[in-house]
Amino acid sequence: MFVFKQNENEIGIRFDKFLWEDVEQMRKLRGGWWNPELKAWLIPYTLAGLESFVSTFREKQIRFDSHLLEECTLLQDWLEDNSESDSVEVKLIWGEDQKKRLCDALVARGYSKKR
Repeated sequence: MFVFKQNENEIGIRFDKFLWEDVEQMRKLRGGWWNPELKAWLIPYTLAGLESFVSTFREKQIRFDSHLLEECTLLQDWLEDNSESDSVEVKLIWGEDQKKRLCDALVARGYSKKR
């Protein structure tokens, strides 16, 4: 599952694969709702919303948007506390603007744009 900051008030969650169990858990989160345009669940970007999400999905593999992790100390603390756990595997995903800046910097240093 991938967690990202949608806007100043909401966090988005996309599942890697559809499981009814995950959908049922998302429906139980207070303030959570499905956004069909984004094809993502949205929850309030509040301490209560994040704590509820983290406690509900603590056993799942979660990938966080790097921008969200940079600004959210609750997630940073949770990751620190669970870094030794085998059940927690977190992957940092670069935002598109970060990828572009890196590619531009590499091209400026003479590297090819080929992937």
